[in-house]
Amino acid sequence: MIFKNIIFDLGVVVLNIDYNGPAKVLKHMGVENFDEYYSKAKQNSLFDNFEKGFISPDEFRKSLKENLGLKLSNSKIDSIWNAMILDFPKKRIELLIALKKHYKTYLLSNTNKIHYSCYTRQLKHDGLSWKDLFHKTFYSFKMGLRKPDHLIYKQALNDAQITASESLFIDDLLINIEAAKACGLKTIWLKEGMEITDIFEKDAKTGTLKPNFDLIC
Repeated sequence: MIFKNIIFDLGVVVLNIDYNGPAKVLKHMGVENFDEYYSKAKQNSLFDNFEKGFISPDEFRKSLKENLGLKLSNSKIDSIWNAMILDFPKKRIELLIALKKHYKTYLLSNTNKIHYSCYTRQLKHDGLSWKDLFHKTFYSFKMGLRKPDHLIYKQALNDAQITASESLFIDDLLINIEAAKACGLKTIWLKEGMEITDIFEKDAKTGTLKPNFDLIC
């Protein structure tokens, strides 16, 4: 089984995420029902539309304040929303840099403009850029599409000028994995407790980092 390309999800796979971060902050402010609007498993149309770039950050902030009955500044809303963003573990970054030497590597993320600005600043603070980690990046808010829509995988493959049969896709959500498989990609589902650093090993003869083929489906 030979791969030329590896496509990574961002949250959990590369970037540590606390999906409950905003809910925790809001709970201290007396808002108890945020998880009815947003969680790892589900989210309402406001968040879907924001991740597809259908609404602007200002429209998102305004709707969030109205839905939750909050009278806060835009910067405070951003701070609450960015409580979801944690850190880029060094060992994952080192792995991505190493893999980029042997494969064409890509990022395909469901994300939004506020979060994008936050973790991109964090990456720059660490002295890195996206070009250090990936040959090309794809973000839902720029593409007008979200995983698991099959079209987002097909569009990313087409824009990168790569084929599904030569590409491995890694994500922590099974629904995204199943969609990728339906589009012809080979996949590794990064289940809870797994690390991307655990699924690659160095070939003794060539020194090339290779995925654990037993995990591929």
